[in-house]
Amino acid sequence: MSLLEFQRALASLAASPAYCAQAMTDPAGVLEPYDLTEREKTRLAAMARDRLMATNCTLYRANRLTPIYIYFPMTCRLLGPHLRRELDLFWQAHRRADLQYVGESARFCRFLKDRLKAGALESEYLAEIVDYETASIELRFADREADSMTRIVRFFHDPQPLLEALSQPGNFPGNLPRGNYWMVLDAKQDPLEARIYSR
Repeated sequence: MSLLEFQRALASLAASPAYCAQAMTDPAGVLEPYDLTEREKTRLAAMARDRLMATNCTLYRANRLTPIYIYFPMTCRLLGPHLRRELDLFWQAHRRADLQYVGESARFCRFLKDRLKAGALESEYLAEIVDYETASIELRFADREADSMTRIVRFFHDPQPLLEALSQPGNFPGNLPRGNYWMVLDAKQDPLEARIYSR
């Protein structure tokens, strides 16, 4: 056994409350994939049962939630009561995380797009808002010397009232006008400029 194996097993426990619960009832089965001594398995099983492990799980999830909440606030608002479910599914599907804000946000974006494409998520505005917030993040961290500083986002609802509604507190209005709209985000100058075209 190496210290790395023990740390890997401990990190898996901290990353998943469900994994901790399994370790409480079946520590041998849960810890089988790791090259651990019996003493180390016993120690990890005791750690899983410790009430402070819940704090570790909470801190881990808070660290993964922070970039998503910062860079996808409108997406989070649209998901509303379904956000927790989607985060749980995302974290279950992507257990490994480098905890870098941009990387974690990009993974969550791809996850939501796959869920939308598969028909597992139903939201009238979600796809275009995910695209909009993704483009905004890309421009925020783009290399001005090497990357394009413009992005084009397609909307199927008038983006002006849609974005205004999502940036304000209170109930979100439905039945926004449908159509074909394109928003050009231009970050060549500061602040970022947005131009809307429709047909």
